[in-house]
Amino acid sequence: MKVSSFLFKTLLVLICLTLLSSGCTTITPIQIGFSAELTGKQNELAINLRNGVQMAVDDINAVGGINGRKIELTVEDDLGTPEGAIAADNKLIDAGVVAIVGHLTSGQTAVGYQVATERDTVLISATASTANLTGIDDLFFCTTPSTLYLGNEFARYIFTERGITSLAIILDQDNYAYSSSLADAFTTSYEEMGGSITTRVSYSGKTVTDFIPYVYGLRLSDPHAVLIIASPPDAGIIAQQIRLQKWEIPLFSAPWARGAELLRNGGSAVEGLELIIAYDSDTPNAELEAFITRYLDHYTQQPAFTAVYGYEVIQVLAAALEKTNGQAEGLADALANISNVETLTASVSLNEYGDTTRPLFIQKIQDGKFITMKQITIQD
Repeated sequence: MKVSSFLFKTLLVLICLTLLSSGCTTITPIQIGFSAELTGKQNELAINLRNGVQMAVDDINAVGGINGRKIELTVEDDLGTPEGAIAADNKLIDAGVVAIVGHLTSGQTAVGYQVATERDTVLISATASTANLTGIDDLFFCTTPSTLYLGNEFARYIFTERGITSLAIILDQDNYAYSSSLADAFTTSYEEMGGSITTRVSYSGKTVTDFIPYVYGLRLSDPHAVLIIASPPDAGIIAQQIRLQKWEIPLFSAPWARGAELLRNGGSAVEGLELIIAYDSDTPNAELEAFITRYLDHYTQQPAFTAVYGYEVIQVLAAALEKTNGQAEGLADALANISNVETLTASVSLNEYGDTTRPLFIQKIQDGKFITMKQITIQD
């Protein structure tokens, strides 16, 4: 027997009304975007970042999501280029995400910032700490301390506690928003205390393969130490070139360099290198230990610091989404001034500008491992 089109449509309407009245409605997931350099020179740290984000999303979903709504993560590769960041973020916003987590580097984040601002979308980063985006009432939020804070505290440690009064800096200009702002903050504080920057050498990580001329220039300035602001692979190679010239000098690096490739490329040359970072991986708490164990089981390798940061940024974002019931509307206000979100490694709060200040730690490479030497408390 044929059913008329009118009768068929009527039956569908009745079925839908019955389902609605019985409470059997579909609960839509909360769409969150992720964008970082998953292919390219920075991919190791970016993949760790994505893995940490995904683990946090999975953990939240496993206990029912946010107010009963699951999170759906959409991942885009920004290719490590400005064009890639623009395309990735626009694609995520077109897909209807309530916020974008990204990017890996400050340089890429600065590009994504323009897209997010123009399209009225929250952008929250776990790793982009450039001071150029701090102290601004906008839609950008960051759960790691700014380069201004990092530079000031690292300069104080090197000059006051290590007693080093002259230092040369080498930095990757491709991540200019990060490397330059960190070098500027470090230089200002270091010179105010009486230290001397003997030279500041810039290079392009995308094109340079031979660091011998750069290391030679550093040595000509006759510093007492070298600060390397570069990616893990580059920092390891620079350290190798310094040691191959039989130049035994203290080495320091920015948090950016803290990855497995620093140890692989640097080998024995990075033994004794010191860096500053915003969490103590050497003496983890129970929650962090559990995360590391699960990460090892799932990905068969130790998590980089970006994996931890990725997990934590979702913890903060989720706390804000609870207040908005997963909606984009009001999310920026919920993130601004959010207080005491307990993450894997710290209690995180954001100020009215979406910036954070956290305890810092000095770590040193000993026997191929990162060992925590000192905690730097938050300055009033």
